[in-house]
Amino acid sequence: MLARSVIAPVAMAAASTINLLALLLWVRWLGPGEYGILALAGAAGLLINAVAFEWLRLAGARTLLAPESPHKVQPPALAALVRANAGAAAFLVLLAMIATATGLSAPGLPAHWNSAIVMIAIAEMMFGTVLLVARMRLRTWTFGFLLIARSLLVLLGGTLAVLAGFGIPGLVAAMVLAPLIVAVVAIVADQSWRGALAGSQVDTRALLRLGAPLILASTVALASTLADRVLAGALIGSAAAGAIAAPSDLVAKTLGFAMMALNVSAYPLLVRHHDAGDPVAAARALRRNGFALLVVGAPIAAASALFATPLCAILLGPGYPDADRLMPWLAGAALLRSIATFHYGVAFQLERRMAWLVPGPLLSLSILAGGAPWAIAVAGLEGLVQLGFAAQAAGLALSALLARHGSRAITSRCAPTTPPSAIATRPSSVAPQ
Repeated sequence: MLARSVIAPVAMAAASTINLLALLLWVRWLGPGEYGILALAGAAGLLINAVAFEWLRLAGARTLLAPESPHKVQPPALAALVRANAGAAAFLVLLAMIATATGLSAPGLPAHWNSAIVMIAIAEMMFGTVLLVARMRLRTWTFGFLLIARSLLVLLGGTLAVLAGFGIPGLVAAMVLAPLIVAVVAIVADQSWRGALAGSQVDTRALLRLGAPLILASTVALASTLADRVLAGALIGSAAAGAIAAPSDLVAKTLGFAMMALNVSAYPLLVRHHDAGDPVAAARALRRNGFALLVVGAPIAAASALFATPLCAILLGPGYPDADRLMPWLAGAALLRSIATFHYGVAFQLERRMAWLVPGPLLSLSILAGGAPWAIAVAGLEGLVQLGFAAQAAGLALSALLARHGSRAITSRCAPTTPPSAIATRPSSVAPQ
């Protein structure tokens, strides 16, 4: 059991190290302007993924688990998830074709990027779904293999593409093909997927009713994370987007990895405690996990701020001269956002309070979007990331306020046991990455 509990964090550490190496290569080979285009395309793909697919995966996270089943997942629920994803993908491709024909595009990018953005979203959907199934089945070796294999393929494929002279299109192709290849191999090799097309249409409609309210929650949460680079690209240009994205992605590969690893290890056990009718154990584990988030995250954020100048000079190079001034604010914002997502957000999820996931990120996004032109006019990119830090602080404060006034997982040390039958009839909730 101990070995299984460390496999996922170790695999995430290995994958994050590979991703960090890829990031360091891309930022030096491309420069702020080209890296900004890549960052804007990736951000657009992730946002579309959140709108079109993420809400389905989040709902599926609370409907797939079946401990009594040989494969630990419910075949009808998995079939419903596959059908819904396929329908959303087809609709998304149609919308992309219409947008390209009419000249509509993502901020800072021409319309011919629409097809690449859609493929990024679909590839992330497929990879995220196979990761979800492995995670909910506690197949930690499979989970780790998928993470590392995708990262290696992106690194190798992207490196070969750049060295061959394909530039950004080659990198995008690697970003799309790597998760698709890994996902297809995982599906073919896993017996739990073989009956995934046997579910009924009723199951699919039930999943849609369950997950549709999560569209806003997943979209707003991701938008508040990526808003600074998107706003910089739209208001200033792709070079500004790259100047923010490079240190921000560096923070994501370090601080973000550490916080994510804690959540990946803790979340399935929290769900099992709560859904087994033991919310007291779930609340106790949630408090321990919140403390662990601070113990791990705060020193990394502090080190990123204190040593920003040498870190940026060594890792990002001279092409990003403003990165050391931006990184402390980006690291602080990432820490606040992670606590809001992985502590207060999880508390809301355990209690099926899906609507409470929206106000915090929505407040952050509103502050950042509304104040970005003023912040840039007053203090440039540094003003924008400072505003982003303040926006994340406001969002965290609102989430904490909601949790303190209504979440027993946060406020109670002796929550009453909830019968499993009552749990089964409640709406589903979000399962963060």
